Amino acid sequence: MQQRILRMRGFAEDERGNIYFSYYNSIHRLDPQTGELKPILMRNDFSNAPFGLACYKEALFTGNGLRIDLTSGRIDSMLQGKLTEEGVLLTDHTNQLWLGNSHALYQYVPAARAWKPFRDAAGILDTFPYRISFLHEGQRSKAIWICTAENGLYRLDTATRKLTPFPADISQLRHPRVLACYEDPNGILWVATAKGLHRFDLVNNSVEVLGQEEGMHNDFINGLLPEGDSCIWVSTDNGLVRIRLKDRKMDHFFLEDGLPANEFNRISFFKARNGRFYFGGLNGVAAFTPGPGFQADRKSRMGACCSLISPNSTARPTIW
Repeated sequence: MQQRILRMRGFAEDERGNIYFSYYNSIHRLDPQTGELKPILMRNDFSNAPFGLACYKEALFTGNGLRIDLTSGRIDSMLQGKLTEEGVLLTDHTNQLWLGNSHALYQYVPAARAWKPFRDAAGILDTFPYRISFLHEGQRSKAIWICTAENGLYRLDTATRKLTPFPADISQLRHPRVLACYEDPNGILWVATAKGLHRFDLVNNSVEVLGQEEGMHNDFINGLLPEGDSCIWVSTDNGLVRIRLKDRKMDHFFLEDGLPANEFNRISFFKARNGRFYFGGLNGVAAFTPGPGFQADRKSRMGACCSLISPNSTARPTIW
């Protein structure tokens, strides 16, 4: 039962820097300054298990279509009909809130407090056959990248509403299941698949793959976060991996290095505005700020930077 309680899912951050994370039938709020950790819902009527989370206009939105007023605690269902629990959210650079749930993509209309289905120029999303697994806005392209569970990614140009499959040749992916992606300011697109981390150079049209064949202990990639322009971190089904971009050198971190568990969950990764990383897995959250501490000896790297957060406790997170 404990493992069920601690299995983590979505993350979000409000304007005051509070961090929200969901797991099964509850959502907790963490004050990073004081370490106070408490549930935001006092009634046991939150039966859905939200994956995605987003803070937007003093409310918390969940991937399964709920809006939670952070002042009153009121919960409103913003979409009628059958939704899955595995929706994902994104706020783009224009402050437009997006929701991907199952085979559909939505935009939020604040004036109406409602979601409206998004229709691309060719109507591909009208009968979209693939499940949306993640949404990301590219830093260079400003395109919306739509990751799918069955067929790679799609690139959405929001100006022209043109939707294009990526890569055009799906065989460039070792596995078509994509759970996350990240496009940096230089046009490098990192794609997390069920069989390795793929690096697409969108400017020079090249691809590189990092997986078990290239030195990873596990190549089922659940999430990824950039450490500036020098490293990228990936969460897997067996530990965290820090990859140095200059030479592809990898550092692997496991339970014995201070992680709460070796297996991490999809959608359960987040970079706060202050640079702190949050990776959720089967036994809580690994939270740390990457930096010089990780260049020290192995015993102190995670020890100096990592805190383990368990939603079973309202105490300050323990620091190792």
